[in-house]
Amino acid sequence: MTKIQMLKNLELKLAEASPATTMWNTRNIEADHAWFLTKEWQEGEREAEKELKDGKMSGPFNTINELRKHLGK
Repeated sequence: MTKIQMLKNLELKLAEASPATTMWNTRNIEADHAWFLTKEWQEGEREAEKELKDGKMSGPFNTINELRKHLGK
């Protein structure tokens, strides 16, 4: 299904976006932004939010050398 077809087929979509559930009116979303409402993307958003809450984030790094040091390279 193309992004445009997805927008035509959906009038309203409930997107479970962190931190609160949000009602999206898909008529106001441009076709090239529709990927954000896909089930797969929203699952990734929830996973990323959980990892942030669980402290599984590194950085920020001020320089590329700091990042390399953190990665052990």
